[in-house]
Amino acid sequence: MSMYEVSQALTESFVNLGLGITIAFENVNTDPANDETFVTLTTLPAMAESLGKRPIGDADQTNGIFQASFYTPSGTGYGEILQLVDTVLNAYKHTVTLTKNNQDVQIQNSGRNGLRNEDGWAIIDVSIEWFAYIDRT
Repeated sequence: MSMYEVSQALTESFVNLGLGITIAFENVNTDPANDETFVTLTTLPAMAESLGKRPIGDADQTNGIFQASFYTPSGTGYGEILQLVDTVLNAYKHTVTLTKNNQDVQIQNSGRNGLRNEDGWAIIDVSIEWFAYIDRT
């Protein structure tokens, strides 16, 4: 079990939502059209907490945030991204568990920030708080 599988569980579950917009993945060049709504995905792990003295065994609890940033051209309304945000928030509720190759990722919470305008884009960030037990191997 690994951080790679955690990232894959989060990313694959997002892709499986079938939102119908371009997804800009981490470390992959994406060039959406200037008038196209799209989303960027980022997995932000926090510090791991050692669980070696607990019944879990030789594992660390790793917490983090999976962030989906939705972009739509400024001045075109934001109803579309609000609907996309609602879909994501409904999919990543407290107690949801995602799994990839026996690696469980548990969702703790999800929420969004307010709309902001930047460089011609209206942007809403959705933050999904997660944790996973990762073996120390």
